[in-house]
Amino acid sequence: MWTLPLVAETYNYYPFSTDSSHITIWNGSEYVPFFIKGVNLGIAVPGTFPGEMAATREAYDRWFPLIKEAGFNVIRLYTLHYPRFYEALHDYNLAHPQNPLLFIQGVWLEEELEGYEQDLYFLTESFQHEIEENIDCLHGNRVIAERRGKAYGTYATDVSEWCLGYIIGREVYGEEVLVTNENNPLEIAYTGNHFSIANASATEVWYTRMLDHTVHYEHISYQTQRPVANSSWPTLDPMRHPDEVFPSEDTASVDLSKIVQINAPAGLFISYHAYPYYPGFISEESTYQMTYDEYGPNSYLGYLKDLKSHYEGLPLIIAEYGVPSSWVVAHYTSSGMNHGGFDEYHQGLTNIRLLQSVKASGSGGGIQFSWIDEWFKRTWITDPIDYIADSRILWHNAAAAEQNYGLVGFKDVLQSDTLAVFDSSGGIGYLKSSVTYAYFEMEIGLNNPLDLPGEMWIALDTYDENLGESILPQGNTIPSRAEFSLRLTNYAATLYVIEAYDIFGIWHHFSGPNQLFHSVPTDGAPWEIVRVRNNAFHSDVQYIGQLQVNYDFQPSSSKDGVIIGDEKITVRIPWFYLNMVAPNQMRVFHDDRETPEKEDLISDGFEVSVFYKDQWYVPTKRYVWDSWHWIPEWQEMEYLKTSYYVMKDNLGDFNTPAFAVRDTFRFSGGGGPFNVEASEGLLVNDFDIDGDYMISLV
Repeated sequence: MWTLPLVAETYNYYPFSTDSSHITIWNGSEYVPFFIKGVNLGIAVPGTFPGEMAATREAYDRWFPLIKEAGFNVIRLYTLHYPRFYEALHDYNLAHPQNPLLFIQGVWLEEELEGYEQDLYFLTESFQHEIEENIDCLHGNRVIAERRGKAYGTYATDVSEWCLGYIIGREVYGEEVLVTNENNPLEIAYTGNHFSIANASATEVWYTRMLDHTVHYEHISYQTQRPVANSSWPTLDPMRHPDEVFPSEDTASVDLSKIVQINAPAGLFISYHAYPYYPGFISEESTYQMTYDEYGPNSYLGYLKDLKSHYEGLPLIIAEYGVPSSWVVAHYTSSGMNHGGFDEYHQGLTNIRLLQSVKASGSGGGIQFSWIDEWFKRTWITDPIDYIADSRILWHNAAAAEQNYGLVGFKDVLQSDTLAVFDSSGGIGYLKSSVTYAYFEMEIGLNNPLDLPGEMWIALDTYDENLGESILPQGNTIPSRAEFSLRLTNYAATLYVIEAYDIFGIWHHFSGPNQLFHSVPTDGAPWEIVRVRNNAFHSDVQYIGQLQVNYDFQPSSSKDGVIIGDEKITVRIPWFYLNMVAPNQMRVFHDDRETPEKEDLISDGFEVSVFYKDQWYVPTKRYVWDSWHWIPEWQEMEYLKTSYYVMKDNLGDFNTPAFAVRDTFRFSGGGGPFNVEASEGLLVNDFDIDGDYMISLV
């Protein structure tokens, strides 16, 4: 359809539109609905911030085929990319005319503009400029001078024929809505060229104006329109949620179902970022908890049905959904689709369950978050010690949910060293340590297989040999003091931290008086299992020190903390578990609770000591690794997570039938038989955005 000439009768200036439940595509004679299976394309690759937009042309050329092979049919952008993205997409789609990759262009709403004090009307002029700029660029009609923190360049490639629509804005905070409404009490209605609204709040009026501006600018500039939506989230939904624990999550609302479409043949759709764990009412609302799917309780499906019911008559697109493959759970849910805590395999399975929920709710599609893991992101549960932004982008926090949503990950070993070699008379043959972007790793060589059930202790002194506990939890004296100890058996592994260095409760501000947040010398003080509090409820505690144990003859998991073999035991511990603030600098947490600032210091190295069969195995010196201040070759670190393959195996279940354009052939010169070459045949102008094999039946 898009790259092949159509006869005049089939042309439509509005190639995409909407019905009451889906975005639709013109097939030459009518609009046909299709189900969006999208993926959000963030491009903050390791070592960079989002504003750098460092993804290369080579990366796009590598990613687009992988995205299509997985079964996705739409890419969603949050903001304008550099011209190389649009050039790469253009070339890819020209090479795949019957299976193109569509995209939704996002228009970012600034939140740090000088003078902005939460009133959206202050942003009107700058946002309208942003809208016009994005539209011009995807039509290949804009030159943007060099600037900081945003894309620029010569946009000469027209990719508008593959642009499904626009999602403008961002997740606006409730406070912004309340301030906007309070500051503009007379803004209660608006009538534009394409949309109008009445009996509205000032925020709803403002959004209607911005959507109207989007449609009108493209209409007068390029004689076309496409579906539009604003970016929203459950915090601003129009429903009331009496079971919400935190009232601030249910104090503001934006309801665009009030919009009347005047002259908008491409239509309007509703876009929400919706996850099963936030806000809490999605999991805890009693009416939502009554909803089940084939896997059990599914309050997420209950919420989506409620949301779609409110927006009856408009397509609802869940523009973000997903779960992360982080080791730590940031929020538990009643459905089990938690904010983290999944290995990569179960991340993929849970993402499919979420998409099934989206479809079962009557929504028009979902856009999975996200394509790549993004290391720059903060997560509330790890924030107390992961507070140096310039270092955060240089290492991967495997504990942080927000960094681990991707289907593409990045990993590499930075340094690996033999700490000690012992004689064959004892149980341990050697000790090795490795540093990766995500973990501190150890390898313990065994002269004989680990006893059944066996017991081994590893003492970890992470800084200053004069600090730490001198006695293991089971009573043995440590050759040098230690902040952490790891008990290993053939069936379990438990990581302990000394009481003074225990940061449990740090975010919620209820840590005990003996939790000093820095190490001190002690002899016989308590040890605690490393743990975190997830939600606000008493039992919402995850004992993350209970590391996952696997065996070298079994399939590996992305959450394996210990792998036991007959000849060696390998251990890997996420940096967060060891109170590392910035492993790229060997910087450890060393805080004074009496001061408002956060304190830390540079470690003098790790000392790794192993106690096994009544004998200590101790290297002669501390383990020190080289610091790093940039990531030279992130492309070579890239790998497809197991969740990618799970999605690939299941996304075909959501396919839309091929789009068939009606054909007319006129034959003359006798009674046949007649032959139509493939280059002019029935399928030449048909297309299937899900990549299914097409065959013509005559």
